[in-house]
Amino acid sequence: MSQNLLSLDGVTKSHDGRPLIVDATMGIDAGNKIGIIGANGAGKSTLLNIIAGRLDADAGRVIMRKNTRMAFLEQVPTLDPTVTVRDALEDGLVELRRAIEAYQRAATNMQAESAPLLEKIEQLGGWDYQHRIDEVAAQLNVPNLNAEIGHLSGGEKRRVALAQVVLQQPELLLVDEPTNHLDTNTVDWLEQWLIESKAAVILVTHDRYFLDDVVEHLWELREGTLKSYAGNYTDYLAARAIEMAHSERTQHRQLRILMTELEWARRSPSARSTKQQARLERLDKAQEELSKRGGETFVNEFRFGKPPRLGGRILEFADVHMSYAERSLIDGLTLEMCRGERIGIIGPNGCGKSTLLELILGNQKPTTGHITIGKNTRMAYFDQQRALLDPQATVREIVAPDGADVVAPGGGAATVVVQAWLDRFGFPVPTHGRTVDSLSGGERNRLAIARFLLEEANLLLLDEPTNDLDIPTLNILEDALIHFPGCVLVVTHDRYFLDKVCTGIIAFEYEYLEPGTVTFVQGNYSHYAGVRLKELKERAATDTKDRARAQRQQRASERNEPHGRNEKTSGKPESKKKGLTYGERIELEKLEPTIEECDAMIRNLERELTAPDIWRDDPGKARTIHDELETTRKRSAELFARWEELMTRREQLN
Repeated sequence: MSQNLLSLDGVTKSHDGRPLIVDATMGIDAGNKIGIIGANGAGKSTLLNIIAGRLDADAGRVIMRKNTRMAFLEQVPTLDPTVTVRDALEDGLVELRRAIEAYQRAATNMQAESAPLLEKIEQLGGWDYQHRIDEVAAQLNVPNLNAEIGHLSGGEKRRVALAQVVLQQPELLLVDEPTNHLDTNTVDWLEQWLIESKAAVILVTHDRYFLDDVVEHLWELREGTLKSYAGNYTDYLAARAIEMAHSERTQHRQLRILMTELEWARRSPSARSTKQQARLERLDKAQEELSKRGGETFVNEFRFGKPPRLGGRILEFADVHMSYAERSLIDGLTLEMCRGERIGIIGPNGCGKSTLLELILGNQKPTTGHITIGKNTRMAYFDQQRALLDPQATVREIVAPDGADVVAPGGGAATVVVQAWLDRFGFPVPTHGRTVDSLSGGERNRLAIARFLLEEANLLLLDEPTNDLDIPTLNILEDALIHFPGCVLVVTHDRYFLDKVCTGIIAFEYEYLEPGTVTFVQGNYSHYAGVRLKELKERAATDTKDRARAQRQQRASERNEPHGRNEKTSGKPESKKKGLTYGERIELEKLEPTIEECDAMIRNLERELTAPDIWRDDPGKARTIHDELETTRKRSAELFARWEELMTRREQLN
């Protein structure tokens, strides 16, 4: 039976007189994986802060099991800018370090309480925490451990904060927007770590693949009410659709958005496995229920007028190279964009994705090569739109500054009534008179998208448009881009968005290949990940093994002086070097596969030793694995030394 870690009992909270959370009552057991969803401003982060004890509820209470180890990964990490990365990571292990110091004092004085302290140390990750810091930092691609926090980018600080909570090995982990500022490789690692961890997790995120892969329960916060749904995001969609189909309050706009999302969930790559058949049946039933309400009438409601006509040439890259401070960002990109293409741009933080957009816009010049913009190509850039919202303008004035009653999506001939256009983006009539400076960050982003999609353009450039958007707004943006009659280039880490919208992927691949390597692949992100990325990871694993082998050979070479020098000199002429005996030749042939087996064993043992919670849950097993790993590493070094000796003798005769 699962052990209860935390309970919410009638928790209520208001902000500026508006109820955010009303009488929320929930329970969290050990190991639960819970996702919280809701519109921007609904109170999701407020609820996390109440659970964390950083904010008081107006009424009700949070009951937490005594001595529960809790960690909180905030949306904006609070890190001391003056300390080094290593210092910051050690701060995350303060409880472990105190336990080690207390144990050492108790053991020195032969005190009885040393035994429970020893158990606590094992629960918190063991003695060798410096090795653990190095290990986690490498897994999360944390920057130079000696660098000061104040010199790091937002994404780098996010990875440091993430490493802190991983090192803490909490029993309850609260996470606010875990995928913000993380590249896809780090998100993949985080997903796997959370799945394997025995910690209970409560997370707020708009990353729908993350919600599908990690969570087992969804809490939706809507109009102050917190409601629980069993299963992941796809299960939630089906359950919510059936609810909406039978609700008299459901609006046609809500039906249309949900129908679009259900249709995509049925066709998405994750829905194709045989394991998903029961889930697909629930989605089919949900679609059928919605159709009875007329939802199918609204699936393709998003319509643009004809944008400026694209010419034969839209956008071309001809052997484009771009370097910055002697660092290669783009090394020889050649690409021609075709009509109707929607291309996603992916890669690690700081690799040059935004620089690529700046090159297209003409704000920067390539080091060498040429970028050609078609004569009829008209561009609109989303990042600029966020900056151009006048804080004193009203919501209505942002989309209709001239006071018009209608607007033209995409600058085409087809028009939409302003009231209907704003309502589509979650701004009902009572909000039209609000000024921009009174809106939340998420509301401003929604308004920016509503304004952006009115631009007279046939090539849309978007830089991280999904950041800080709630799921309903993401659905609207995706629907709009899919039906946009021009071309789209978008920088994003959102895999769901990339799968749903994009027809091609531009990938910055310097993590696996040479700096500046940029590749174009037709298809969506899942196609890229299943073909190209899989190949790159396998190649990287082979390269890592080869490098490790070379390093071990070098170490073996340094330990062993060239053969013959350790012999005492007698003044006699050196005898003729002997070749390998028959037995030694057989031994040499067998050494290579034996070394390969050692390498494989080392990798498996390292993988077992880095499994979440192993030091806490089974310290005896962890120590056994650690000892076996050290023995295997020693044997590997001895085998390499012997292999080198035999190879050297054989080569001396050639």
